[in-house]
Parts: sequence; C-alpha cells; structure tokens
Amino acid sequence: MTSLVIDSVPHDSLTSNDVASLRELFDAEYFAEFGAWDPDQP
Repeated sequence: MTSLVIDSVPHDSLTSNDVASLRELFDAEYFAEFGAWDPDQP
C-alpha cells in the first residue's frame, strides 16, 4: 500500500514560488465561487 505524508507548514516558511503555486491551485479550484485566494484567511 502507498503511504501518504502531509506536512503542515506555516505560510511565513514558504517561498514566494510556493505561495504563487498555492494561489494557482486554490484559484483554479475555488475562484469562481469564492474569489481570489487570500493566504491570510482560513
């Protein structure tokens, strides 16, 4: 069986490229319904 590990990382530990990638991911999935991703919101 494949093992999956998810690490929680504080936003201030992410690089600007990491944040840009997360923004792309969230906006692609949720932009139409919720608007642009805001990393300071839950």
